[in-house]
Amino acid sequence: MALKFNQAQGSAKKSSIDQYTYKEGDNIFRLVGDILPRYVYWIKGENGKNIPMECLAFDRNTETFNNKETDHV
Repeated sequence: MALKFNQAQGSAKKSSIDQYTYKEGDNIFRLVGDILPRYVYWIKGENGKNIPMECLAFDRNTETFNNKETDHV
């Protein structure tokens, strides 16, 4: 059954997906977009957290190791 233009009754619905609520402490969220091929080393950082470090010898365009840059890991 179709509604006429002046019969529409609606209200805005707020979804929990549309907003982010900041909380005290570590906040983790993921932004999803284009996926880039990469190779990383995981290094132990401050407070025992692992930090990703890009492998400079990996070429994203060909997805191979070309060893043009020196990795310091």
